[in-house]
Amino acid sequence: MAPLAVLLAAAYQARHVAIADVASDRRAWLLLASAAAGCLLLPNRAGLFDWLRGFRRTPDHRERLADAVERVRLARGRREIAVVTARAVCDAVRADSARLLIESGDGSFTDSFGQVTPLRADAAVTRILRESRTALDLAPEHTLRALLPAADRDWIAENGLHLVVPLEHRDGTIAAVLAVGAKEDGGAFDRRDRWLVTTLTSAAAGAWDAAAAAAANTTPSPGDVADSAGDEAAFECVACGIVAGAKPLPCGCDDPPALASLPHRLAAKFLIERRIGAGAMGVVYLARDTTLGREVALKTLPDLRDDGVRRLREEAHAMAALNHEALATLYGLERWRRTPVLVVEYFPNGTLARRLAGGGMPAPAVVDIGVRLAEGLRYMHANGVLHRDVKPSNIALASSGAPKLLDFGLATVIGAASRGAVLRGHPAGTPAYLAPEARAGATPGPGFDLWALSVVLLEAAIGWNPFAAARPARLLRRALYVDLATISAPAPAAATVLTAFFARALAPRPDDRFQTAHDLRAALEPLAGTLHT
Repeated sequence: MAPLAVLLAAAYQARHVAIADVASDRRAWLLLASAAAGCLLLPNRAGLFDWLRGFRRTPDHRERLADAVERVRLARGRREIAVVTARAVCDAVRADSARLLIESGDGSFTDSFGQVTPLRADAAVTRILRESRTALDLAPEHTLRALLPAADRDWIAENGLHLVVPLEHRDGTIAAVLAVGAKEDGGAFDRRDRWLVTTLTSAAAGAWDAAAAAAANTTPSPGDVADSAGDEAAFECVACGIVAGAKPLPCGCDDPPALASLPHRLAAKFLIERRIGAGAMGVVYLARDTTLGREVALKTLPDLRDDGVRRLREEAHAMAALNHEALATLYGLERWRRTPVLVVEYFPNGTLARRLAGGGMPAPAVVDIGVRLAEGLRYMHANGVLHRDVKPSNIALASSGAPKLLDFGLATVIGAASRGAVLRGHPAGTPAYLAPEARAGATPGPGFDLWALSVVLLEAAIGWNPFAAARPARLLRRALYVDLATISAPAPAAATVLTAFFARALAPRPDDRFQTAHDLRAALEPLAGTLHT
């Protein structure tokens, strides 16, 4: 608008000047052009500002490359290298697709996931890659594409490819071919894009040769399992979680398979059947211990990260130091390709979270759960350990219906200088079950676990968690105004009794609550007798 305003002001000042004289003045034409440009940009000013802000925020491509190369380096085995490399390439150059086609032994190259049709050994693209050992630009406007035989052009068009890059062994032979689709913005791959892709492919080649060397190593490091073809990461169905060592998967689901976080058979004795849980911090599989003939749960990491490895090992140590009927049992600790794998008791009845998905529970059952878990927390606290993440999804239900605490990934030694109190700038734990003082940054203590257990019991009683959407500033007021009228109790008197319990257990001031797990259990035990009569 500024150029237009200046133009109007100038026109007013020159109102007595002849039009011919104004037209011959260069300054007038420059002012007119500026005003026209301002009028054209005005309707699109929001998009222009967004573009400028995005340009300023664009991270340096070298930083993106370093991060991607590190992810490739940490990939566990050749299948995972293929997946991680393809994902890194898509992120680095904003390609709509990328796949690593692996040499099949007969000279052809095949996509393990079946998303790209095989590249034949006698294809012209294959011969050119072997001779040139450089990236080939196969975009529709590129001259090379027009010179290729019809069969090659059909293969390129069928798979929507714009770039192919060889992944070479140290001896110069091609181990795989990276097939890259079009750029998301429809543009051409420039010199920097090709440099990024080539550098990532070189990093993948180094990781590939390292994985091959590990596969040939017959003396694995202590506690690890020797790599072999059967020790590669398995395939899993993203829909139902079924796991298999090869495709097609036996489930028959329409979804394409994904890469599992473990091989189909671990340590020569655990046969992995399906994925039963997954999150940012870990993934859990149901497996059968073929040696002892029992079902177990295997917890591991979705990818190899130093912080994840440390936390999973600490969880194993915390579980190994505890032995109580209200706590899940740790059977052992395995390792696959430098990644810890916890072998844990399996619960076919699932978790309390799954049970509560169908609504609240009768008051007697709520009290029984509280008594048992309070005793488990009393045992943990007496041994100097805080759980730090008590919630329905971390409470398993045994075949008898008895609850057991799971997931000791945030377990902390009492008084350990609040180690792990904050993760990524936020209090450790699940926000909907954090005590008000935990949100305020207080040092972790037994009260954290007691508050979380009380919220779990309240959720079980009324069928929902009133703190799930509470803002920190409103958390204390929410504790005061929770409506307990919907408690599933056999009689109004029972609801009144539970209301009094929750009023103390979830009191706004920590000093007004139960101070120990023993106190909380002592308050629940008389209720059990009252509600069962």
